[in-house]
Amino acid sequence: MGPHSGNRSRPAYSGQARYVMPQLIRSMFKPRPALPYIPPPRRHSLPSYTPISLFLTHLKHSTPSNPPPTVQQDNKSTIPFETPAQCRAKRKHIRIESSKKRKAEQLIKFKQQMNHYNKHSQNQTEQEEHKHYTNDPHKTLFVAGLSTETTDLKLRKELEVYGNIIQIVRPQRALLKCMLLEVVECLDQNANCSQEYFVPCSYAFVEFEDERDVSEACRRGNGRKLDGKFVVMDKERARIQDGFLPKRLLDPGCTQNLEQERNHHHQQQQQLPRHRFHQTNRSVPDFRHDRRRPGPPHSHRFQTNKR
Repeated sequence: MGPHSGNRSRPAYSGQARYVMPQLIRSMFKPRPALPYIPPPRRHSLPSYTPISLFLTHLKHSTPSNPPPTVQQDNKSTIPFETPAQCRAKRKHIRIESSKKRKAEQLIKFKQQMNHYNKHSQNQTEQEEHKHYTNDPHKTLFVAGLSTETTDLKLRKELEVYGNIIQIVRPQRALLKCMLLEVVECLDQNANCSQEYFVPCSYAFVEFEDERDVSEACRRGNGRKLDGKFVVMDKERARIQDGFLPKRLLDPGCTQNLEQERNHHHQQQQQLPRHRFHQTNRSVPDFRHDRRRPGPPHSHRFQTNKR
C-alpha cells in the first residue's frame, strides 16, 4: 500500500511507477499485438428476381380434364395421389362410419337385452334368468365410475347410511387377452391361459327398500370419492322411461330431440292448473286508503311551532 492509500481524494494506487517494476512484472502489462489486416470477402453478384408471368405459357397446355397424378409403388398398381386435406377428410369419414356402425351394433344388443328382460320379468319363478336384474326399478340406484378394487361389501357399507339395501347387482366382463397374459405372468407362471377371467364392471345397481332412500342417495352421494374415483349416482331410467338410451348410443341429433321433448313436457306442466295458494290472479290488498293503517311521518316543515 502506498502512502496515500487511505486518502480518498487521491487515486487508489499510488505506489511505485510501472517502469520501475521488474521486467517480469512489466511483461504482464505489455499490450497484445495488433490484429492482422484481412481484406473483406468478395461479394458475388446474384441474379435478379424474375416474375411469374414467364411461366404462364407452360400453364396454358394443362387442362382440367387431365387425370390427377398417381404414385407408383413397387410391383403394385398405381394409386391416386391425395393431398393432406383429402387424407384428413377421408380418415374422418371412415372414423364416423365406423362409429355409426359400432353404435348400431351396441343399440341392437341393448334392445335385445331389454327384450330379454321384458320376456323373463313376467315369470318371476325363473331365478336363474332374473338374478341379473333388480326387482323394482323405482327403488334401484345406478352407481357409475366404480373402481375395479371396490367390492360389493364396501359398496354396501358406503350406501347403507342412506337406507336398507336389498341387493347389489354388479355385472362382470371378460378380461382382455393382452391384459390376461400380463396378469397370468405376474400371478403364476404355470397358470392356464385358456380359461376365462372376469373382472367387475365400473357400474352397479343397488336396490333399496324404500324409494325415498334412492332420492336421498342421489342428492347426497352423487360426486363423492370412493377408492380414489369420483362416482356418479342416479336413478335407474332404462325400465322407467320409454325409449331410454344411454348417452354413448345417442347421436347429436338424438340429443336435440330429447331437448325438444323435455321443453315440450315443461310447457305442458306450465299449462296445468296451479294450486290455489299459487294463483297469480288473487287480489292484493291495498292499504293506501285504509285509515286504520298509520301513514308516513309528517315532515318538519308542516309541523307548527307551539309556544
